[in-house]
Amino acid sequence: MLMPLLLRGRSYSEAVRQEVKADVMAMAGEYYSKYFDEHIKRQDVPPYKATGLAYIQFAKDEKELFKLLFMRDRTDEQIQEGEHSYDIAINMIMTSIGLEYDAARKLHLEMWIFVHGIATMLATSYLDMGDEFIREVMSDAYQGIMRFLTEKSEQEEK
Repeated sequence: MLMPLLLRGRSYSEAVRQEVKADVMAMAGEYYSKYFDEHIKRQDVPPYKATGLAYIQFAKDEKELFKLLFMRDRTDEQIQEGEHSYDIAINMIMTSIGLEYDAARKLHLEMWIFVHGIATMLATSYLDMGDEFIREVMSDAYQGIMRFLTEKSEQEEK
């Protein structure tokens, strides 16, 4: 989306186009990492919840960058385990709740799907949800997923 605006009417080689695209993505990713780090420091919610709220707030504050980073065609990409915010979230779950890596990863992926849906609706101005409502439904989803994982774990132990 950004590339046609930058290169409109110019005859650049594909290599130059890819280089510009890579540079823009790197800059956007670096900006998001700094934004994320700053916004997870909040003290009014549990640390793991702060990660989801930071992602949602980024979608509200930086709609176009959010779309570039998280709503582009990613057909040829894989989930980047080892990405900054992904690792932080998994480690928070493991530390605060005491879940093993696989269970923490499953919890995070299910919450990420939920939180990404909210963020997408906000980034596209599809719905405008208040902060209190967002915090409430995030808690509901988290508690429901935790209850399911706990019950499943108990059944597997029998």
